[in-house]
Amino acid sequence: MSDTRHLATEVAATVRRLFGDAPGPMAAYWLAVDGSRSRDDYARELAAELADLPIIPLVIRSERFDDPNAITIELVHILDRNRHACEAVLSAQIHQRFAVILLARRELGISQSSSPVSLPEWVPMLGGTLIDCQIRDLSRRVEIALNARELDLAELSRRLFAVEEALIRRFQWVQGEHPERSADLYGVLGGSRDPGWLDVLAKATKGVKGVTDKDGYRPKVRDRQALVARLWEVAAQRPAMLLSCARGLGRALAIDDVQGAPAWRLSLLSVVNGSTKTADSPDTRFALNAISTIAGACEYLTCAAHTDGHFRYPDVLLRFFVDEMCRSLGDVERFINGLDQTWAPIPVPTEEAIRGIV
Repeated sequence: MSDTRHLATEVAATVRRLFGDAPGPMAAYWLAVDGSRSRDDYARELAAELADLPIIPLVIRSERFDDPNAITIELVHILDRNRHACEAVLSAQIHQRFAVILLARRELGISQSSSPVSLPEWVPMLGGTLIDCQIRDLSRRVEIALNARELDLAELSRRLFAVEEALIRRFQWVQGEHPERSADLYGVLGGSRDPGWLDVLAKATKGVKGVTDKDGYRPKVRDRQALVARLWEVAAQRPAMLLSCARGLGRALAIDDVQGAPAWRLSLLSVVNGSTKTADSPDTRFALNAISTIAGACEYLTCAAHTDGHFRYPDVLLRFFVDEMCRSLGDVERFINGLDQTWAPIPVPTEEAIRGIV
């Protein structure tokens, strides 16, 4: 069963949209409700949200809904069992069609091939009407906002903050050992208000120290502080500089000077947008993947902060997407932090060794 923790408002919004386009005199929707929740209470919440429409939430009890050939028969049975509740809703409104929301403990999970049946005669205005109703399972289709409480955006913010800290630590270490390696990245990320790479790192460090709530961390491009925001700005506003930025990032991280660098996984964002296809070396490939992942997380957190509920997408999709970004940011952070532990300059072969190979 899906982990259904939807707010009644979100389910109601999805049902409203679907009901507006539903054909026929009757529509039926199925929702698997998490076992920790009272379906009766949930039904009352939904009824309140949909009080202006002829839509009735009903709790499945004795009905099985496991025979594809008997779906419509069981629909009529549940109507009969809840006659008083149905009449109360349908008698109060003039309507040409209506809908029920069936609250279950599992997803529907069967095909539907039952024959049409007639609605009970007692159904106001539609009694005796022949119906051939397909139940639509909403368990994985409820649409939620980008900032819905079901999504762990606090974890996404924490992961992004951890990447910021990892970048600062690594850059500071490399700066002390090989300061020349930061020149290319500074050429892309630095601006007129950044006299040098050390100034970029100083601003980033100051920004990290000023963060009091990691759960609400959301870097801004205009602040010119966070390194992750500077990388995001390149990806979003200067795509022509992306490859140069990635090469500079790989060099500034000194990935190519490390033996046994940690393994990492290509993020879904990188796979979908193809950002790593232009990579001309392993370190540039990692850097392109990191930039794509960081930019995606920054963009999502910004959109979520300004969505006002206007953009809504399937719950299961957004859950997976946020979880995937968290996992990918974790991969980036672990790789960068792992570089400090595996640092070992690649040895230069001696003349004797070269002669031996030849």
